[in-house]
Amino acid sequence: MCTHPGFSDRLGATRARTLVVTGAHDPMLPSAYLREEIVSKLPAARLVTLDCGHEIPLEQPQELLR
Repeated sequence: MCTHPGFSDRLGATRARTLVVTGAHDPMLPSAYLREEIVSKLPAARLVTLDCGHEIPLEQPQELLR
C-alpha cells in the first residue's frame, strides 16, 4: 500500500486562483469528474466548459485564449 499522498490529496494546499478548462464532450476527463475531483478541492478554482472534446487547444484555440 502506498502511503504517499496523491495529486488530488494535495489540491487543498493550493492557494493560487486556478482556472480549470474542460471540454463538454471530453470522454477522458468529463466535466463532472473535474468538478468533483479537482475544482471542488481547490480553494480558489473556477471551471470553464468549452464546446469541444479532449483536445481543447486544437479544437477551440480562440475560446481557450479568452
